[in-house]
Amino acid sequence: MGASSIPPAAAHGPDSRAALKTNQQFKLRHHIERLNHRGRMAILKDAETCLGGASDIDGLLRCEQRERQARRTLRRKLRARASELHQRYSQQGHFSGRTTATAAAQPGE
Repeated sequence: MGASSIPPAAAHGPDSRAALKTNQQFKLRHHIERLNHRGRMAILKDAETCLGGASDIDGLLRCEQRERQARRTLRRKLRARASELHQRYSQQGHFSGRTTATAAAQPGE
């Protein structure tokens, strides 16, 4: 596997990676990827609505800017969420794949 297959949870150094078992790494990565997918779908849906309502070039540009900002916000939230989950579950020694906070999937907040 290449470098792109390294889960976000393992990106914090060799000691951190060793602290999580392969299955736990998968669960963390899977959770973050699902949040990412949901967030991107919400962004695209919002962009489609925005573009449908644009009546001129300035409107289109505003839609593009809004979409770009939403993607940046989503990435920032996902990074923070991945770091938080990694810290929490590497200390506890396990990750069930279930969490209560899914704020990272809400790009508009």
